[in-house]
Amino acid sequence: MFYGLGAAIGTEEGAALAAGYLQLAHYLDAKNGLVDLALGDIFQRGEQCEKAIEVFGRVPETSSMFRDAAIQTGICLD
Repeated sequence: MFYGLGAAIGTEEGAALAAGYLQLAHYLDAKNGLVDLALGDIFQRGEQCEKAIEVFGRVPETSSMFRDAAIQTGICLD
């Protein structure tokens, strides 16, 4: 539920609110790579690459989102 809210309002105007919902979603389901990918994307769009890299790093290697998180990390480091 919190992932859906965070992803739906994840625009630049509502980035802080979306990040809050996504952080709550991560707290409730820490192994959900989709939540971390969405939260990292919000930080990346907000030019907060250090935070984005930290969040992308939380995506489990067993997650289908791991490769996407690694690519986004590389983009941040570029």
